[in-house]
This record gives sequence, structure tokens and C-alpha cells, in this order.
Amino acid sequence: MTCFIHHVSGRLRVKIAGIKHQEHQAKKVRDLFSGLYGIDKISVNTLTGNVVLYYDPSVFSVDQLLNILKYNNLVDSKRPIVFEKPVSERSTQMGMALGKAVFSWAVGKALERSGLGFLAIFI
Repeated sequence: MTCFIHHVSGRLRVKIAGIKHQEHQAKKVRDLFSGLYGIDKISVNTLTGNVVLYYDPSVFSVDQLLNILKYNNLVDSKRPIVFEKPVSERSTQMGMALGKAVFSWAVGKALERSGLGFLAIFI
């Protein structure tokens, strides 16, 4: 299964399907990272399959953390790792789609009320 991640410096969120409803896998992840220097906090949610690592970026890189997960067979190294789009990019795309929908609605209402008058503008 594809592994989805979101990263900002000092915080890495990884969605791992293999820990959903699997407390023994969640414990494995907690034990793996809890003793490492440079890991400030770890949160594992077995309901969603999310692992959130708070780390010191001067000690670890994202690639190093992902390699630890791969080496311990928590993330399948043969499957793609997908970086989620930042929220600002997704919200911009949503805003554009909403703007187009509102514009289409407004044009539809204008044509509905005075279709011939509106068409006369273009003739």
C-alpha cells in the first residue's frame, strides 16, 4: 500500500495502513523511536494509521526517518511514498474551483432573467 506523508521541519506524519487496529505494530513503532536521540515525541494512532514524529532536524532528515521505517518493515520499500500537497496549495485549488462554480451560477442566473438582453450585449 502507498505510504502518504506530510512533512514540515521538525514534524513528520506518516500514514501506515499496517498499524491500523494493530496495537502490536503501534508498540513496535513507539519502541523503535522512543529511545532515539533527536526524537522529541512520537504519537501513534491505531484508529487512523497515523504516526507523527517530532524530531530535531539537525539530528535527522526525513529520508533517514523513512529509512528507519523501511528497514524495520513498517513501510513497504517497494511501494511509493507520496508527499501530500501542502494545505495552502490544496486550499488555492479549492478556491479556484469554488470561484468557477459561483461565476457559472451567476451567469446562469443572469441568462435566466434576461437571456435576450444578455445575448444582445454580444451581438
